[in-house]
Amino acid sequence: MVSKERYRANPELYRARRRAAYKADPSKVRGYDLKKKYKITLEEYNEMLVKQNGKCAVCFTNKPKGKGGLHVDHDHRTGKVRGLLCHSCNSIAGYADDNIELLEALIAYLKRELPT
Repeated sequence: MVSKERYRANPELYRARRRAAYKADPSKVRGYDLKKKYKITLEEYNEMLVKQNGKCAVCFTNKPKGKGGLHVDHDHRTGKVRGLLCHSCNSIAGYADDNIELLEALIAYLKRELPT
């Protein structure tokens, strides 16, 4: 049976194992996730965090709202990591599908004069 099939057959077992692993060593789980999803190590993530002074690369907050701390931002076409963003900035980039023209149109919309 393939791993995904085993997971689908008993997802709670896998969730329990992950919770136990996280409780035992959170950095090991975080490192595994970073390597699997973004192909970077926990050390590389921490280096980016230091380079960005612990702040979002867009809005420069050091107190990110939303889930967790700073999220790894990456190009969805190439998989290349760009930097670390707060939940809000990462969501904006994601919902815009990295479409620069759409983001520029949104900026123009926000700058326009409101009717009185």
